[in-house]
Amino acid sequence: MSELKVSGISADRPTVRLIADYIGIKNLPGDDIPIVEFSRMADMVNDSGRTAALAVFANDLRDTSTPEAMALLLSKIWKREALSEKSSALLLDIMYRCLTGDQRLKGMLPPNAGHLIAVAFVKESGDAEKGERAIANIGRAAFDYFVFTATADSKRSTGSARVGAR
Repeated sequence: MSELKVSGISADRPTVRLIADYIGIKNLPGDDIPIVEFSRMADMVNDSGRTAALAVFANDLRDTSTPEAMALLLSKIWKREALSEKSSALLLDIMYRCLTGDQRLKGMLPPNAGHLIAVAFVKESGDAEKGERAIANIGRAAFDYFVFTATADSKRSTGSARVGAR
């Protein structure tokens, strides 16, 4: 992060350990654990163990970010300034194929709406559906702002309308 000049993000654990802590896996044998073994260990965590792990995770100060820092990092990833071209393409492809979040940021947007970086951290909201709807409303408000502002600005300056995100 310091090489990228992004401050406000701490990455303290490998992803496998972060996920293990989140779901309550104790005594992870290593960071290169096979997915089959990880899944077996995850299946052994009971409901009370998961609930306790979530409570601890919610108050954990490791692996955190400010919204501004995350937005800057995402922008650098999008502009291919954070990684090599090959790694950038891979990461963006993974992000495009993400199966979660259809009701979040893009939940109220028309298909092929362009690209928008918005950072919303929701922790312990108690109502995931309500949180997703709030994020969808933020996305729609940003989309409408840019569409209507771009349209109005371009009509004034060129006499025609262009629609698109900036």
